Amino acid sequence: MPKLVDLLKGDRKEKTRTIARLVYAAMEPCGDEPADSTANSRFYQGMCECGVVEDQECYGDAFSTERQELINEFEVFFKEAQAYATMYDQCIEQVERVAPNFAVASHSLLRMWCIAHYWKVLAKDDGPFADLQVVVGNGMDEGEGSGEEEGEGSSEEEEEEEDDDDDGTSSDSEDSDSEQSSRSGSGSDDELEQAEQELENKKQEKKKKKQRTE
Repeated sequence: MPKLVDLLKGDRKEKTRTIARLVYAAMEPCGDEPADSTANSRFYQGMCECGVVEDQECYGDAFSTERQELINEFEVFFKEAQAYATMYDQCIEQVERVAPNFAVASHSLLRMWCIAHYWKVLAKDDGPFADLQVVVGNGMDEGEGSGEEEGEGSSEEEEEEEDDDDDGTSSDSEDSDSEQSSRSGSGSDDELEQAEQELENKKQEKKKKKQRTE
């Protein structure tokens, strides 16, 4: 039963991305949840039901105080991002009137912004979730299995891709840093590196052209 911090880079990325999505899902209550439910209680329940963590992590009613404090910080970040989304909607009102659906929907930006931030914090070696005991090769983030499990994983990924298709991004868009997500809609760290490399290549090309003209 490995800890999150001990996983290989690829596995750790998938687990932390899944956890970040669960954090975001817990930020607002669903219609069938108690009125007094909290982001922490919803997140804890989601974690215990998703198959990502070992059973011993779900003994009791909640995570440790340190982990709960981090989720509280994530909730503050979410509410601040909601305010940004409202400002954004006001800024694109004229564009929406002239060209409906031209601008990226604020709810998509809100989701990308928050999940990118959550993922980045959760991936820290010294964070409160670094010692989270996780299940290897199983859980909601796995979609390459066989049989029924593969179907379930694929269905979830399809839903994620549908959400991201609305704003012209891929399902990995949550994984880049939040600033890059809001500018380009590209979210995986691989895509970020690729974009930076392309930018550098363009700079080099321009430099060479300038040298030739001189």
